[in-house]
Amino acid sequence: MLSLTEIYLANFRNYKAEGKSFAFLRQLVFIIGANGLGKSNLLDGIKLLAGSRFGLPSQEEFLVNRESPSEPYCLAGRFQVNSSTLKVSLLGGAGRRRAVSCHGEKLKSLSQLGEQGIAAVSFKARESVLTISGGPEKRREWLDELLSAADPLYSEALLIYEKALAQRNRLLREAQGRRIAALDFEIWEEELARQAKIIQPKRQAFCEGQATTLQKHYYSIAGTEGDKGELVSFAYSPQTEAGNLAQGLAEAREKDIGRGSSSLGPHRDNIQLLFAGIEARHVASQGQQRTLALSLLLLQVNLVSQKLGHCPLILLDDVLAELDEGRQGRLLGALPESAQVFFTLNSLNIHPERDFQVIKL
Repeated sequence: MLSLTEIYLANFRNYKAEGKSFAFLRQLVFIIGANGLGKSNLLDGIKLLAGSRFGLPSQEEFLVNRESPSEPYCLAGRFQVNSSTLKVSLLGGAGRRRAVSCHGEKLKSLSQLGEQGIAAVSFKARESVLTISGGPEKRREWLDELLSAADPLYSEALLIYEKALAQRNRLLREAQGRRIAALDFEIWEEELARQAKIIQPKRQAFCEGQATTLQKHYYSIAGTEGDKGELVSFAYSPQTEAGNLAQGLAEAREKDIGRGSSSLGPHRDNIQLLFAGIEARHVASQGQQRTLALSLLLLQVNLVSQKLGHCPLILLDDVLAELDEGRQGRLLGALPESAQVFFTLNSLNIHPERDFQVIKL
């Protein structure tokens, strides 16, 4: 079992340099307060301290409180992982290399916290629904986060792929002003193709293997089990097969120079979410899209739990306000009882059967 028992935030987002501490005494925690008081920022701090950067600004300076922009931000917390207590701390900020330590030992990256049994899965009501209603990049980002957390080989391949993509794109922009040798491009195109041979089959296997589980989660929240009008599934559409990618990139090189970016590869693939056989973003109502987005969350919790051997922290930002009373109750019932779950909301208007803690900001 995993739980966060306390956290300290200083100079992080709207938390000022003098710092603020919170103690978490239950597995179900409601964080209550008006907008702008730091509810979402508290969840972001928990998420980052638990080893996940997805959905957060890539530039460290945007995590620093604006009143002290030259000072580092600090996050520190105490996790209970089964019978062990682990202290984790993180320092970052503008012009600084992020420093992560666990029980006083420096770590090379945030991802190593997963090796200690620490992880978090998050859901932000409005942003997460964009996974359904938005363009292909939103679903790629969601799937990349999920597979990276569950599969170290995928995470490594994606990291190498993104670095190679950045190098090829740099050459494309440079080639707009001077001649670049074909061999310089081929090095990165071949690397992109190598990593695509890892990335694309794993995406395909996920979409084919998890459709039944996605449907089960959808029915559990919607309360519409057996309704064939609400059948949900995945469809994966690679833009170019990995085996043909190097050749395709070579053929597209001149066009890509003109646009200054790479037009082919896994970074352009589409992962569709289907509702009754049609893309959900075109036919599903807002309520159905929210339910489908929460089904993806439960799927993510399942897969990360399989890797860790216990549930990750579950961070739900402004979720209950978007759901009717029936879906609220079914969501609470669908969440694993062993998981520590954090909700943010403006006021507490539900009363779960489980023991819970309220933190007022």
